[in-house]
Amino acid sequence: MTARPLGALAVGVAAAAAVVTAAPQAAAETYTLSLTGSTHVVGCTYTLSIEGFPKNPLSSGNFADNGKAIGSVNGSANMLGGMKVSWTPKTAGAHELTASVGYLSAAVLVTPRTVDVAATGSCSGGGGGLSSIIPSISG
Repeated sequence: MTARPLGALAVGVAAAAAVVTAAPQAAAETYTLSLTGSTHVVGCTYTLSIEGFPKNPLSSGNFADNGKAIGSVNGSANMLGGMKVSWTPKTAGAHELTASVGYLSAAVLVTPRTVDVAATGSCSGGGGGLSSIIPSISG
């Protein structure tokens, strides 16, 4: 009589092990946080994205600037456009940009990125800001 409960337990343990080993290995990867623009200026808009993360409806991501949330991406948005958000720095100086991704309850590692933001300058070529949608009147 004790063989049946132990047999059922062994089958349950084997099934759980199969689920764990068959799960995607996204948590074992480290992804890179990319940012548009070669120089960054207060008030200009840039795109932050997690490079190479697979489009998956079960994943979600959060982005932060110096620990303050700047945007998030849910699974459906990830399927349509990938893991990316817009970022408009409000202060000059060093900014540590971070991202965290959840995927099937596993934390995915994203390498943080530190950038220097200038108080003044041009938004052109930076991937956003009003200059990207309003033509220059200086010719």
